[in-house]
Amino acid sequence: MSPDRRQEVRDRLDGGETVSAIARSVKTSRQTIMRARDQS
Repeated sequence: MSPDRRQEVRDRLDGGETVSAIARSVKTSRQTIMRARDQS
């Protein structure tokens, strides 16, 4: 996942969007989204 995409994911999580919803919209797994979240 690119640094820009990771930042987008973190911003969306901060905005209250769920991990599942973000994973669906960027076509990746929930695990990938959680990894991006945990790297922040």
